[in-house]
Amino acid sequence: MPKSNTAKTMVLNFLARNQSVQQPTQLYLALFVTNPTDANTGTEASYDGYQRQVAIFGGPQLSGGNAIIQNTSQITFGLVPSASGSIAYAALMTAQTGGDLMYYGPLAATYALNQGVQPIVPIGSLSVSEN
Repeated sequence: MPKSNTAKTMVLNFLARNQSVQQPTQLYLALFVTNPTDANTGTEASYDGYQRQVAIFGGPQLSGGNAIIQNTSQITFGLVPSASGSIAYAALMTAQTGGDLMYYGPLAATYALNQGVQPIVPIGSLSVSEN
């Protein structure tokens, strides 16, 4: 998942300039209709019962020059009450509403939000990497 402009700035300030940064206490997975981009300009999903969900990650694993973390618990969104379009992106945000975008990326495929669908991210299916 690419880093947002906010995350890039935080990393550089912390690592290269010895400045303290406000570390998020929690990251929330958000679903997006359009690409959030580095500047957080995408359109987030919106349906009755939708809210961002807490994402919990295990420790980094090194693989082929990348450090990778994956979700350690299933992430379950609310049931879609009526057809609500589709989603194509996911993002990690610093708050359940508002907040800052940290990482984002496309889903493996566009996901239709049809009536009765409940978006679920299985354990280990959400990966964030640094290379």
